Amino acid sequence: MEYRLDWALAACARILRPVVRLALAMGIKHPHLEELLRDLLIEEAQRTWRSQGVPKPNLSQLSVTTGLNRKAVTAKVRATVDPLPHTELSAAAKTFTLWLQMLTQDASFRRCPSRQAMPRPRSKRWRA
Repeated sequence: MEYRLDWALAACARILRPVVRLALAMGIKHPHLEELLRDLLIEEAQRTWRSQGVPKPNLSQLSVTTGLNRKAVTAKVRATVDPLPHTELSAAAKTFTLWLQMLTQDASFRRCPSRQAMPRPRSKRWRA
């Protein structure tokens, strides 16, 4: 059983790594990702229970399936859609995001300058 859990976690890590890279590049913070993951867990648990013939799964079923506590499940199921307010990015995050956008939009920034295009340093020779 432990081998199966390790395998599943490794598979999830392999799938999530590019998503995390994208989130970091776009300046998405941990609270936003955590809320998204909670929402996805609950939505998929509801879909799974419905596919098993349960038209409206109760809070306990969703809690056991997702591993979230009942209070968190209740808040998500009964709450209206109210996304987290957009938080201001740090100066470093803004700079990094702008730099990545600049690299992806302008191809000239993605290649190294050629040696012919660079000026050669002039040597100073002593004349007798």
